[in-house]
Amino acid sequence: FDLWTAGLIRLIGLLKDEDPKYALVAHRWNELQQASLSSRDTKKLLHTLNFYPKKSVLKQKLHEISRNGVITYPDFLKLIRSLSVRSEVKKSLFGRFSDENGFMSVESFYRFLQKEQKDMLMTIDMAKELTTQFILPENRLPGVFRLTALEFNEYLLQSMNSPFDPQRATVYMDMTKPLSHYYISCSHNTYLEGNQLKGKSSIEQYIKVLKTGCRCVELDCWDGEDGFPVIYHGHTLTTKIKCKDVFEAIRDYAFEASPFPLILSLEMHLSEPQQQVFYQLIKEIIGFLLPQKMPSKDAVALPSPEELKMKILLKGPSTLIPELSALIYLRGSPFKSFPLCQVEWAPYNMCSFSEERIDQFDATTLNQHNFKYLTRLYPKGTRIDSSNYMPDTGWNSGCQLVALNYQTLDKPVLFELGKFRENGGGGYIL
Repeated sequence: FDLWTAGLIRLIGLLKDEDPKYALVAHRWNELQQASLSSRDTKKLLHTLNFYPKKSVLKQKLHEISRNGVITYPDFLKLIRSLSVRSEVKKSLFGRFSDENGFMSVESFYRFLQKEQKDMLMTIDMAKELTTQFILPENRLPGVFRLTALEFNEYLLQSMNSPFDPQRATVYMDMTKPLSHYYISCSHNTYLEGNQLKGKSSIEQYIKVLKTGCRCVELDCWDGEDGFPVIYHGHTLTTKIKCKDVFEAIRDYAFEASPFPLILSLEMHLSEPQQQVFYQLIKEIIGFLLPQKMPSKDAVALPSPEELKMKILLKGPSTLIPELSALIYLRGSPFKSFPLCQVEWAPYNMCSFSEERIDQFDATTLNQHNFKYLTRLYPKGTRIDSSNYMPDTGWNSGCQLVALNYQTLDKPVLFELGKFRENGGGGYIL
């Protein structure tokens, strides 16, 4: 206990001066309540931060920084920084401005700032001052101003170098349009940390996704052996978690990153007795967050994100027990044809398609349909490795809810996260 307490005190001290972009790293470490980690536990922690280095690379880096096979928080921070250096940055960009010993002198850094960053107001003295901000403590030498590849990478990751317009980091779009007029950040099989067949299901994954500002999460609900509903990928070896625990996490984190409405996409495989339990859980845990007024069948359009602020919207099928059905805000409905939708559907009706079906529709017709109704796309069933499709095809057809496997930090997910940084990171883009 004394060792852990001492480590925690040390960690708190480090956090006071820590770069904000490493706040999640510190938070994850602190959750473990340990002063140090083994190599195996270090690898697990890296995975929770979406770092999946090759086995040989990780082994080499751990050997370089570990102290008798034990990783402390400063060691782990150094590891994260090292793994964050992209090979093309080190070989191409840093390589062009560094010397044979692997250092970028202040003179070379000055040339980089003028030639690559086009900072014509930069002076050599200003460049010298800038280098001092990124030299790590262990590399500081009196009168020596130079950067390693890792330190240069730290400079590149600063907000001053971001291509993102800071004026768009706050809500600047009109949020009073109907819900169907917005792209909405959306997660597929949110509970899974890994693949679709044997992956672990966790409450933490819901929390992690909600903290990105994602505004649509999925719950695959099945009968639990003890009479209480569970969530998992049915008919697979994925682990199970309690619906009760998921609702509690959603209650606590639904609006931490965004005040705009959160959609719970319910895949219901529950017997009537467990639907009753499910209904009671909703009423007891998140009932106060549900809208008091349901959309009208005769309404011209859905309400706006502004009207539905701080509300949870349930999306589900019509074939449910009456009391549970009465809570469903968005009705998952079978798609027959676009003309029939115009005749038979109310604004709260919506459909879901696999990514493969998007090419079967005329993009213009689908866009017109999506002006009034919500459409959700999801990954095809053969993506058992939890890979993703590029979301722009769905967006270009007006599909508002393009669901991705957030646990896989691949190009499509990065594309999604980048898109939804706009408008305050609230998960809605007009």
